[in-house]
Amino acid sequence: MASLTKKRDCKNWIACFTLPDGTRTNRSTGTRNRKLAKQLATEYEQASQLAKQGQLNEVRARKVVSDILEKVGEAPLDTTTVESFLHEWVESKDNEGTKDRYRLVVEKFLESLGKKSKALISNITYRDVQRFIKSRQEVGLASKTVLVDAKALNTAFALAKRLGHTQHNPVDKALAAKPLKAKSSEKETFSPEQVSTLLNAAEGEWRTVIMLGYFTGARLEDCAKMLWDNVNFDRKIIDFVASKSSVRAVIPMTDQLEAHLDSIASTDDPNPHLCPTLCQKVSGGKTGLSRGFKEIMVKAGIDPQEVQGQGTKMFSKLSFHSLRHSFNSLLANEGIDQETRMKLVGQKSKAINTDYTHLDMPKLEDAMSKLPALKLN
Repeated sequence: MASLTKKRDCKNWIACFTLPDGTRTNRSTGTRNRKLAKQLATEYEQASQLAKQGQLNEVRARKVVSDILEKVGEAPLDTTTVESFLHEWVESKDNEGTKDRYRLVVEKFLESLGKKSKALISNITYRDVQRFIKSRQEVGLASKTVLVDAKALNTAFALAKRLGHTQHNPVDKALAAKPLKAKSSEKETFSPEQVSTLLNAAEGEWRTVIMLGYFTGARLEDCAKMLWDNVNFDRKIIDFVASKSSVRAVIPMTDQLEAHLDSIASTDDPNPHLCPTLCQKVSGGKTGLSRGFKEIMVKAGIDPQEVQGQGTKMFSKLSFHSLRHSFNSLLANEGIDQETRMKLVGQKSKAINTDYTHLDMPKLEDAMSKLPALKLN
């Protein structure tokens, strides 16, 4: 138990406490105030006991020293961990969409750090960031998505540096050592907020097509030509053969998609298509499906981001196909494995068995439950 004593040649109180090996020792408290000295002596004792139990890690040790320095009027040591700082940084955001996006990035980054997520933020290195970037690439995320994730972390660490929690920004160094570049011909992805905006700007059959694109990852013509025979309300699935790959896709319906399809179902309409008008259109051309979707984007205030493609051809980085990329990226963000994602979008691969059994469905249903819901007017 800690106690206090005084020496003739010392004006400050002396703390007496037990070291981890059981021996008693004395340390100056640096103060003449007996009440404060007693508190400091108790903290010395508690730190010693933590060390004896093997629980005095760097963060705890700095906290003890910091408290002591602060009590004697000195500048305290920084004890900010990467986990606590990043969580506070996320919660400081006003926009809920931004907060959700950053929260996901932070959780994936902390997951990649493992036990080091409890370390001081100043201990994070550029190699930790590079491992995180590599893990994002390995789950199949587009280069643009990985770059956006890295930039989000870069913003957080830049703030930590400005606040004095760390002397360096490890993300800066990681990106400088191995720059991330999105391909000029690579499609961008829509955020759930953008898809909600698109839906609220769309009318009639286009709302159905966009919801199918977001909740199934199907291509534009597959969505427009979807049959009621492909919709099984009893099993809550969309079951169709992707036109491009000729691969069967079985996709559990989310509650939001099921509710929408149920609202447009008609018992007295003999038309086999969900979208009787749009199913007659082709994808290209001035009056085609792609042009129709682009007009909805413009109406919603979303820039298609046209860039120079191969030769003289212009390339839109945002198009209906971006919904397919969004579907894949959002599920990858939630840790859904590549095999499951490929099955859901009807993508062909020699390495992946695309035959469906009843054993697959719980896994597919769990994957679809991770897809963010849309905010509709």
